[in-house]
Amino acid sequence: MSNINNANTARISLSSINRVLASVGIDPFPGPDFDALPDVTAPTEDEISTALAGIKGDPGKSSAVQALATRAWLAGTSTAQALEHGAWVTAWDTARAAVPPLLEDIRDRYAEHAEKLSHAAQGDFKGTRDLDTLDLSTLDTRRAMKAGEVIQDYRAAKALHAAWRTIWATLQGGSATHWSEMARPTSDQYRTARDATPQTFPTPDPWSVARLGWTGVLPESLKAARQIRAEYQADANEADEHAARTARRSSLRGGGIIL
Repeated sequence: MSNINNANTARISLSSINRVLASVGIDPFPGPDFDALPDVTAPTEDEISTALAGIKGDPGKSSAVQALATRAWLAGTSTAQALEHGAWVTAWDTARAAVPPLLEDIRDRYAEHAEKLSHAAQGDFKGTRDLDTLDLSTLDTRRAMKAGEVIQDYRAAKALHAAWRTIWATLQGGSATHWSEMARPTSDQYRTARDATPQTFPTPDPWSVARLGWTGVLPESLKAARQIRAEYQADANEADEHAARTARRSSLRGGGIIL
């Protein structure tokens, strides 16, 4: 049963990753090489009839019949399925080994598009909350061309993030999408967003990140994204505690208490 489970996991994982690779223009990983496996399919009735029609005497002495009998015996065992299961696992293992450089390429490409989005969000399209509201037919030629480029960058960034997330969710398990998967604010930017009322953290969307002026970047993994969130919160808490200690000292000094 474990071979079947491993093969199913391998098939599902490989299919999931190949779908998102295609969406960002990366060639999919090859599937299992079944051509390299021996043919252990059971003989058909036509094959058996043909073999029997071509012999005289004892069928057991016919090499053709013996070959068919061997195929029937092999097909009746679990060996054939085990070989197919193993081929799926091998294909998945090969794909996993080739994933790291693809992820780096995806991260690099995302950073390029995120930087362009940031320039647009802080420049010509500052104040545009939703790129879907841009109607290119109503814009002058220059602005329409720039809007088209921004929309292309946005779509590319979304597709790259989706590919990155799907790959890591396949490798590490998924979790709710969070802005830390696509942004790296400064500590001050994080605290400003946290302390605002209401809080001004971006939605997990490349344009939302760009509108806040945060640096758009994909972390090394989903696990790294969770660690980044914890580090931001720890740094913010430490800054709060430092500010509180400083305020207490100032208050004590103002009251004439010598520290």
